[in-house]
Amino acid sequence: MTPQQKKADELVERFYKMLSSDFNEDELVSTSVINFKRDATKCAIICVEEILKADPPPLTVNEWNEVLNELKSRL
Repeated sequence: MTPQQKKADELVERFYKMLSSDFNEDELVSTSVINFKRDATKCAIICVEEILKADPPPLTVNEWNEVLNELKSRL
């Protein structure tokens, strides 16, 4: 796994936890999980796009672009 894939995973997981936090495991049916993962990925894409508009530390612009490409490939 590349560092960019790992960062993409971390971002998606953080947003997924936020989106699904109001539901218990019994309420999270497979379609909800899929939708939350998709929405979490979209949130992560917005996050990375905003980082790229600013001064992106600590990763380089190219590395953030690779994270963005990894996230977009998951939709």
